[in-house]
Amino acid sequence: MRHASIIELLGGPLPLSKALGCHRTRVIHWRHTGIPPGRFAAIVALARRKGVAGAITYEALHSGAGPARARQSRQARAA
Repeated sequence: MRHASIIELLGGPLPLSKALGCHRTRVIHWRHTGIPPGRFAAIVALARRKGVAGAITYEALHSGAGPARARQSRQARAA
């Protein structure tokens, strides 16, 4: 599942950013770059609370994480 779809299932950037305690522009950015793996646990927990846990799982987050993984790989090579 694409991360943009996951963000929409959780109510969109503003409600998701409030639930995660970050700025909404960060969540908007995730639509294009992917949700960082460090946020997966919080997002799965939020999905359970909202009753959409069947659609938002660790597997779904990992399968939609292509851009975020590519970015991390570039950062690792630079180090």
